[in-house]
Amino acid sequence: MNKEIINKKARYYYTLIKKFNAGLILYGNEIKLIRNNKCNITNAYCKLYKNNIYLLNFKIHNCNLREIELLLSKKEIQKINNLIINKIYTIIPTKIFYSKSGFAKIELFLSKRKKKYDIRRISKKKEKELNKKKLKKYYY
Repeated sequence: MNKEIINKKARYYYTLIKKFNAGLILYGNEIKLIRNNKCNITNAYCKLYKNNIYLLNFKIHNCNLREIELLLSKKEIQKINNLIINKIYTIIPTKIFYSKSGFAKIELFLSKRKKKYDIRRISKKKEKELNKKKLKKYYY
């Protein structure tokens, strides 16, 4: 039960600021499909409606797209709401995992989108570091 579904693009395109864990309200066969890794979280995002947070654009194989309600405490929802009011931050799901009791949980981050020049600068740094490692391997 250590299977995790990870959103790899989230760390590339967003700066992750604050972490929250939430439960998922799933119906019928959805939990079995998630356990078999037949879902896609890369384009998913969260919205706040009527003091509840919903997961949108979360694709589960052979299921219709729908809004999935997330289980968070009222204090956490109020914290998120206060930070989102200014429309500076967005809520991005980064990982789906299972708790010790076997329930599906989702890891959410308050995040801010990176600019294109930031992404380019970070990729150049990584490329330089890789080249240095290759040179060290070659010469030593």
